[in-house]
Amino acid sequence: MKNFIYTLTAVFVLASCTNVKKLVEQGRYEEAFEYAAKKLAGKKNKKTDHVMALEDAYARLVERDLNTISHLQSKNRPELQSSIYRLYEGLMRRQDRISAFLPLISKDGYAAHFIMKNYSNDMKLAADKASEFHYTQAISLLENAKLGHKLDARAAYRELNNINRFYPFYKKKDSLLQVADALGMTHVLIETSITFPGNIEGRFIHDLLDLDYLDMNSRWVQYYWNQPEGIPMDIKAELRYEVLNTSPELIASDRYTCEKEIKVGTRKYYETETKVDSSGNHYNVKVEKEEDVFETVRSVTTITTMDKQAQVIAVAEYIDYITGEVYGYEEFEAQHIFQEEYSEYSGDERADCGDAPRVARGGPGLFPSDRTMWLAASRDIKRAFMAKNEQEIL
Repeated sequence: MKNFIYTLTAVFVLASCTNVKKLVEQGRYEEAFEYAAKKLAGKKNKKTDHVMALEDAYARLVERDLNTISHLQSKNRPELQSSIYRLYEGLMRRQDRISAFLPLISKDGYAAHFIMKNYSNDMKLAADKASEFHYTQAISLLENAKLGHKLDARAAYRELNNINRFYPFYKKKDSLLQVADALGMTHVLIETSITFPGNIEGRFIHDLLDLDYLDMNSRWVQYYWNQPEGIPMDIKAELRYEVLNTSPELIASDRYTCEKEIKVGTRKYYETETKVDSSGNHYNVKVEKEEDVFETVRSVTTITTMDKQAQVIAVAEYIDYITGEVYGYEEFEAQHIFQEEYSEYSGDERADCGDAPRVARGGPGLFPSDRTMWLAASRDIKRAFMAKNEQEIL
């Protein structure tokens, strides 16, 4: 048994070493580095294979990253400086992880060697060039944004935000961020109205036209119910209710009649039977017998269905606030269906043929009002309107 355990342990150790070597051979240096580091962390007796694997994977990763940096630098393209910075950052992080193991000596006495270098100056140079690139890009984009190109303002905002990775304070970055934010924001005035000719009370109109526009606000789009002073609008989004219909209140009933023969008890009676004795003489005897007694029972189940439907149609128009041009149009239609069933039972409870649908027993209820159903349907209209805003408004 002990031999088996020793053998099994040896197999696992061999497999472990083989796995990390294969990772290196396959060029999966990051995985090999992580695997070896995990195996070595907190271990007093460190396996030589794991120590060598970490040493090898580290050296290959450093070589790979430095080669990539040289390749990117040779292109002399300022937009690549951010990538160069990230590579130096990765080199520094990897060195910090290795430092936790140093000195790294295996239980067999093998001492690993790691080339360590301070890349701070290289990182600063890349950060300076990357920041200058993003700043220059933002300045150029803001010039277009001042001509009304909001997407350029938002792009400028992103460029300026990229600088935060390198420097929290840089030239006029913070003030330019405010400019980009203001130029990139789209201000939308929401208007809702109703053209239905019926006599409708004020409270219902308020509930129908009410729209939680604050839920529609996003990073670059702000909605307003009333135009605030000093903020010019870019777009007017109008939602106009044009059709409010309801169907007649319909009540339909189906009757299910059941008739069954059910056993209600038993009855005893006597019957005369002729028998023959041993001498061959016939004689009559009275025999007591029993039979089931049945009764015919009847019942009627009435299933009543109440049905009413409401229809709401609204249109949305999107108007350029500056030119007055209608550049977007959409029609929305929503229905709300009220349907309720109840059953009424009369007759003998024992008469149940199972033919009638299983519907809760009850009595006639009330139909919802037209206005209640219109408000329910309008909620779908409002959700569709909000979704359409995301498409029409940049």
